[in-house]
Amino acid sequence: LQDAATRTARLLDRRGQPLGQPLPVSAAPDGRHAAAVDLPIASLPEGDFVLELTATPGAGEPERRALAFRVVR
Repeated sequence: LQDAATRTARLLDRRGQPLGQPLPVSAAPDGRHAAAVDLPIASLPEGDFVLELTATPGAGEPERRALAFRVVR
C-alpha cells in the first residue's frame, strides 16, 4: 500500500460484513515499507474470511487491499 497517514484493518466474513472491532495495524518490525496486523485466528470458527487493509494518505483517496483466507480444523 502507498505511504499513508493512517492504516486500518478489518476482518470481514465471506459476505463482506465486518466482524468485531478494527484490528491494530503497526509498522513491520524489520522496518520495511510494510504493515503488520495481529489477527487472533485461534478464536475464529471454520469458514472463509477476508482481511481488509486500508491506507489513507494525508491527501487523496484511500487505497484498499484484501486477503481472503479459510480457517479449517
